[in-house]
Amino acid sequence: MSLIDLHIHSRVSLDGEFSPAELVSKCAAAGLTYISVTDHNSCRAVAEAVSLAVQAGITCIPGIEIDSIFEGRNLHLLGYGVDPAAETFEALHVRVLERERSVSFERIERVNRLGFDLSIEDFPQFESRGTVAPEDIAAVLLLAEDADSIDLLKPYLPGGSRSDNPYANFYWDFFADGKPCWCDMGWITLQEAVKLVIDAGGVPVLAHPGVTIGRDEETAEKVVELGVQGIECFSSYHDSKMSESWYAFAKHRGLTVTAGSDYHGYFKPSVKLGGDHATIADEELLDCIDRLIRK
Repeated sequence: MSLIDLHIHSRVSLDGEFSPAELVSKCAAAGLTYISVTDHNSCRAVAEAVSLAVQAGITCIPGIEIDSIFEGRNLHLLGYGVDPAAETFEALHVRVLERERSVSFERIERVNRLGFDLSIEDFPQFESRGTVAPEDIAAVLLLAEDADSIDLLKPYLPGGSRSDNPYANFYWDFFADGKPCWCDMGWITLQEAVKLVIDAGGVPVLAHPGVTIGRDEETAEKVVELGVQGIECFSSYHDSKMSESWYAFAKHRGLTVTAGSDYHGYFKPSVKLGGDHATIADEELLDCIDRLIRK
């Protein structure tokens, strides 16, 4: 396990489990020395996390993970060293949350087309939070008493082929782009996301490319041309071959190399803090972190 984890989520992300305080405490217990709280489309947890990390002897780099669209694909852009107080990030948070609320009913309707019978009353979090995330739907379905009798759900149950991160895998299989329950979130373009990060003084980094574009270096080249300055080469989602492929790509082009687990807690049980599967020494990653801190 690495002492560095530059991709972790608090409960400000709708699929995150822990408060910033709980998250920093867990990072300290895991022995992490460098972290970044990178919530989805929001910097609301960053200031608190940075302050608490200092007290815990941890360096916390201000961060964010922005959903964006590029050539019809939903790409995730990490921003490091950003000003978390930037008004543009607060505006993004509010806009995305409003859209999340508006599509909650559509998500339930679409999953019911697969043969289920869910209603908004099945999601008590809607009353307090105002949203129903795809992972919430997955949890309700997979924890139902009759789940093991439904063929569609069996791969996500213990022992199934998709049971390592059942809720997140259910999202990728049914709610991601082009899947049966996909809903248009109206994400900003990748170019707009890059501008948001750079205007806030940050470094834009493509998150877990193995998940979003596989080994498609042609697309990655275009992404770099738009201003992306780094690649999250090491991720809990990448096997060693995928990591080595993206590491070679980044080094050849002089891009910043980062590593992160994409830790969420409950919704991704197999993802552990520091579990970025990095195949290079922390010392080399520290050189890259140095750039992010200076930025």
